[in-house]
Amino acid sequence: MPKLDQNKQRERQENILDAAERCFSDQGFHSTSMQDICREAGISPGTLYLYFSSKEHLIAAICLRERTKFAQAVTALADAPDFMAAFGQLAQVYCHEQPHSKLRFQIEVNAEALRNPLIGDTIRECDAFIIEHFTKVIEQSSGKGLINPCADPVMLAQILSIIGNGLYMRRAFDPDFNVEQCMDAILLLLSPALQPAENDEADAVLSNRGEHETVN
Repeated sequence: MPKLDQNKQRERQENILDAAERCFSDQGFHSTSMQDICREAGISPGTLYLYFSSKEHLIAAICLRERTKFAQAVTALADAPDFMAAFGQLAQVYCHEQPHSKLRFQIEVNAEALRNPLIGDTIRECDAFIIEHFTKVIEQSSGKGLINPCADPVMLAQILSIIGNGLYMRRAFDPDFNVEQCMDAILLLLSPALQPAENDEADAVLSNRGEHETVN
């Protein structure tokens, strides 16, 4: 059998991950078998095990894929002239527009993380990775004078992560939950904590910081 090139291998791997995510979302972690994933992906067990050795391995790969996409979106906040507007757009995409299947998958994985040490490690690593990226963005935006955080960036990053997780859970459990109305209130509450700076205020912050650095 001819060996697949790297592009074909990536396509097959993505197909397997998509199929596994659908199965875990629809059936749950324990009720999903590797054979179920094979049928959903349209592949043989030999092909599946060539890429992934277990359901835990599949969960880790799906979470890695999602955290990479999210980290890229979070990093883009540092280049936005209006931090709160950009954050609102990010929240719209991830807290409102995400399909319900992804919400169910996240809840299922979080529940399994309480019982399965391997999945627990995966979830903790993902959380730490996301909080680290939020922290860097807050620090970078503050350094540019776009925001003036009222608390430690790490603490604020943890709060943003907690809010996101809470919105995910509420949407998953409550079909009538008005996420847009809730997000408006959350952004209103977060604005004083992040203290977005006006353009002239931002210039003053940067100017003062430069003078301070020169004196030192």
